[in-house]
Amino acid sequence: MKALTREREHRFFHAVAWLLAGLVFLGFARTYYLKSFFGAPALPLLLHAHGIVDAVVWLVHRSDCARELAAH
Repeated sequence: MKALTREREHRFFHAVAWLLAGLVFLGFARTYYLKSFFGAPALPLLLHAHGIVDAVVWLVHRSDCARELAAH
């Protein structure tokens, strides 16, 4: 019974991770990922660097949170 619950939890969190990734893509699609299709102006290099730094910091933070939770 416990193995089945763990498998469901893994599926749930996997699905939530994909859902959040999809929402991020949809949220930034018009102004970033698909801007050439919507005629948005080019972004300065500083904004690209800001996005990369934010994404890396967020991913490291989330990974650390998940590691801490898994330890308990």
